Amino acid sequence: VSTAVSVSKSGAAIIGGATSSGITIGLQIASTGADLGADVTAGTINIAGTALGTIVQAAAGISGATFDPIGSGLTALEGLNCAGTGLQTVNGLALGAVQKICEMTKEALQIDGRRATFFDPDGDGVVRVGDTVRGLRLLGLPNLIANMLAYNMHLMFSYPTANGWFPSFSTSLPINIANMKTTRVGRNWGNFERIRWVIDFNIDNVSSTSSLRYILLTSGHNSFSSGQTGFGILLLFFEWGTTWPFLMPSIPIHEIPFFDDIGMVVRKAILPTIVANFRKAN
Repeated sequence: VSTAVSVSKSGAAIIGGATSSGITIGLQIASTGADLGADVTAGTINIAGTALGTIVQAAAGISGATFDPIGSGLTALEGLNCAGTGLQTVNGLALGAVQKICEMTKEALQIDGRRATFFDPDGDGVVRVGDTVRGLRLLGLPNLIANMLAYNMHLMFSYPTANGWFPSFSTSLPINIANMKTTRVGRNWGNFERIRWVIDFNIDNVSSTSSLRYILLTSGHNSFSSGQTGFGILLLFFEWGTTWPFLMPSIPIHEIPFFDDIGMVVRKAILPTIVANFRKAN
């Protein structure tokens, strides 16, 4: 099934639409007395039945039959902000982290030309292994695991995405994101077709760092049968991180405000919304 991706919107239009829809969803949640207290970050508690789960499903439906990962994901964040007015957390998610992601996403959306993304901080269309390490660290992985997975990813895709026959001899192992679509597993990169690989897996259950680490480490097997889930989730994180607008601060990664909480918001709010939006559009 071909997925229609909303790519024609300007940054201002995305921000305006997400803010308006998010406020509407947040006010509805607040008025219904939805459960804002259940901590979905503990163990593998499902978000269904919580305020977060309701916000995710509502945000996922804003674009109808059009797949709009950025618009729907940003709408979910705005909905959480509104629903949690006066609170520090909603269902265990730190609202400070939610607000920080909103801020850095909106800043990237307001830049003319090629946008910086979570894994491409300078917006030049090339992701270096150090960029991927920083991104994986911010998603919640320890330094050693982030390095292992980043080098695995870049060794796999640096040469196939090179602009020419000769490989890059740079130790940064650059990946040209525009060429990911030409690789065996990167068809229609940005359309999130990798979601179909993990369609039976509840992405919002990847709550703790230990469970995320275990699932992503299985990606090292690079199998398209029993190991497909791990490899698919690693690719899903990379696809998200190379397409999600984000103005990464040029400071040590652990000094970014809400360093310990940003990854949880991505895993529990943004990605579940994108997955739900994909399913609704297909």
